[in-house]
Amino acid sequence: MREAIVINGYQLTTDFTTVGGGQCQWAFAKRGGVPFFIKRFLAPRYPVEGSPGSPATKALKLERCRAFEQHHRSVIDALQRCAAGGNLVIARDFFREGTSYYKVTDRVEIAGLTPDQIAALPPEQQLLLLKTVTHSLSIMHEAKIAHCDLRPDNVLVKRATTGVFVTKLIDLDSCYFSQAPPPVDQVAADPVYLAPEMSRYTAGFDDDPRMLTVKTDIFSLGLLFTMFTVGSSAFAAFPSYDMQYAHEFVLAGHSVPLPWDRIPSRVAPLIRRMVYPLPAERPPTRAILDALNADAWPETPAGGRLRGALLTPTSAPVARGLRGTLVGCTMPMFWLCERCETSNRVGVAACDVCTASRPLTMDATAPHAARRSATSPTAGTRVAGARRTSTARYAAASHPRSAAVSGTAIARAPRPPARPDLRTSGVDPRRAAPTHDAGSPSLGSSLVQLFNRAVREVERILDALTRMADDFLHAANDMLGR
Repeated sequence: MREAIVINGYQLTTDFTTVGGGQCQWAFAKRGGVPFFIKRFLAPRYPVEGSPGSPATKALKLERCRAFEQHHRSVIDALQRCAAGGNLVIARDFFREGTSYYKVTDRVEIAGLTPDQIAALPPEQQLLLLKTVTHSLSIMHEAKIAHCDLRPDNVLVKRATTGVFVTKLIDLDSCYFSQAPPPVDQVAADPVYLAPEMSRYTAGFDDDPRMLTVKTDIFSLGLLFTMFTVGSSAFAAFPSYDMQYAHEFVLAGHSVPLPWDRIPSRVAPLIRRMVYPLPAERPPTRAILDALNADAWPETPAGGRLRGALLTPTSAPVARGLRGTLVGCTMPMFWLCERCETSNRVGVAACDVCTASRPLTMDATAPHAARRSATSPTAGTRVAGARRTSTARYAAASHPRSAAVSGTAIARAPRPPARPDLRTSGVDPRRAAPTHDAGSPSLGSSLVQLFNRAVREVERILDALTRMADDFLHAANDMLGR
């Protein structure tokens, strides 16, 4: 390895390899002392000056490169509006150097657990893994983006700083916007986890893109749940039916013969719904996460303290050619759960995954936000005119207490003392004043879930309005270009 190789400011620390890379080569690199994962696409190749080929051939290559670049940038923009940091590994940089395109993400230090080792973990730890991957997928689905290549190789297991195992969802190169799949020859997905409607599409039997929605991921996620809870023998019964893949059973009109007697009883009914033949009958990711949270742990982890930080997206939207700012359109902000590393919206009062409460106070200039801003490859290269609400001002406006008090989160207030037993206290229960335990976990969790759903609905509407405004500017820019 030659340490002198530098690509757009990233100094390679390993050679490029194609092991597990599919249509790409990958390597590790550093920039500013921060480790990154860098991927080089083998196709398309940009026709630079002096490239071989006729003018017509070069024009076709250039058109394909423009479509490729536009797709990746639009996906990155959409996801950066919905998450920052956390367990969904979003691209930090996307660029072209010479004839090749490159994508850069954070480097993930994996725990190296095999499916059998994951299946042997305690039930509570398995549940957390299922929650974290579902939450990461829900972020994509809220942006109307399907991952399209869910498999164990793209769901990395990492040990968080708190000692628990969480998942990191990676490799978003095959994703597509709902009902707008890529051409058949550009679909790169593992047939083991392929949804039946995607299998028909890639085989040329069905060219209706309306069938290919985010629900294709739900089928794959159900199979992934089975692998994580049963182990490598999850699909061992398939060959006895003269079939190799789960989608083959569905296309033949049969149910998928998963090892239902070995799948935990609390997730088996959920997985049955996730592998339904019709996409519309499969539950959305939010419903799956709510079902998994029905078995949630206590809100406060051991130690009684939860630390967090306000996070903001690492790059501004890509310029569309028009100058100016959309009035009132500000980038969403997030706080990072330090227990499971989930990125949550500021307006959400409890972690979507482990239900841990948001810190009562959070420093608006917390180390997480400062570190990400300093190490972001796009830092200092924001498009002129693209404004962003400052972290401190947003925190002061939305959470006055967080602007007035800084530092780590304070311990949650202890629960009120238990109510006296009216049967032994000498008080007539019929005349006793009605009381309510403010620490009731059932009522508290219900209120938190209702609040979180209301916040998500408002944010969904705001995101839709933002996308409409963005599409309007893009269309206006096209008209002016003509």
